[in-house]
Order: sequence, then structure tokens, then C-alpha cells
Amino acid sequence: QLDAVAIGIGPGSYTGLRVGMAVAKTIAEVANKPCLAIDSLLLPVLCLKEGPNRAVSIADAQRGSIYEAIYDQNEAGFWQRTQPPRIIPWKDLDRFASDTSTIITGPGLSLAAKLGRLSGKITDEEFWQPDIKAMETLLQYYLETCPEVDRYRIEPLYIRPSAAEEKRDAQSAAAVSSNRLSQP
Repeated sequence: QLDAVAIGIGPGSYTGLRVGMAVAKTIAEVANKPCLAIDSLLLPVLCLKEGPNRAVSIADAQRGSIYEAIYDQNEAGFWQRTQPPRIIPWKDLDRFASDTSTIITGPGLSLAAKLGRLSGKITDEEFWQPDIKAMETLLQYYLETCPEVDRYRIEPLYIRPSAAEEKRDAQSAAAVSSNRLSQP
């Protein structure tokens, strides 16, 4: 009964993205259905009912920072990413404080209680998380307009290395530094 299998490519946690992708790819393989690679930060933007034609979608990137991507509505009314996801400090969202043409949305807004209140135009809490209607809209658009994606080529959208990779790199840097100090 499936038409396709949607795969959230992130950004998100290293392990969570890998596990989710493995499950989705397996279902697509078994059901012999196409895969749709979905931009996870776009989904909260699709929940917006009306308002500005520019949206900033944010999600928790851990370690006191957030993922941020910017989207603009095209002439057909569909949202397109105009700035790729990146990691920024929470306080950097203050640059939208006086910008009435941009609205901030996404699950990362729940961090305000911990990281500080935001200024600027913010969606109501009911729109922070994607709803089923937003997902249906996006999936229907993808099915109608996008070519099928080879499920074996879909990769997670990682913006930062995993914690294990960061630890390994730090240990390697420390070892190199130690070797330089011990040489005559």
C-alpha cells in the first residue's frame, strides 16, 4: 500500500540518522518502493499557514548550539532552502530581532527556556513540530516533481562530526603536539 518511503536526512544526531536511514532503506528495498530524501528542517516550515515569505527553521544541535536553515517561498508558494543548514550559537538568532519579514520556527524553539528568550517573529508553539499535513504536502510534491533517488546513494546530512570522531581527532592532535614537544 506504500507509494514511497520518506527518509529524513537530517541534520540530526549521528546515530539517530544512521538508524533511521537503515530502517527506511530496508523497508523501501523489501517493498520495492522509491525513496524520498527529506530535508528535516523543511518540515516545520511547511506547517506555517501564512505570514512572511522567509522562514528560519531551527533544531537542537546539542552543546548549546542549534542547526539553522533559511527558506524562501517561490512563486508557486513552495518553500525552498536558500541557506544550507549550519550550526550557530543560540544568541546568533538575535540578528532577526527587528526583521519582520522573517519568521523563526522549528523544534529548536523549545530551547528558549534553557538558552534564553528570543526576540523577533516566532511561530506559535503548535507549529514548532511538523504535522501530518505538512508531511503529506511535502511528500506529494516530491512524488510529483522529483526524480526517484537511488536509495543506496542517500546519505545523512551531517554538519558536525560524531562525538567519537571529535574525540579521536582531539587525541590525534594531542599526540602530534606531544611528539613535537619531545623532539630535539
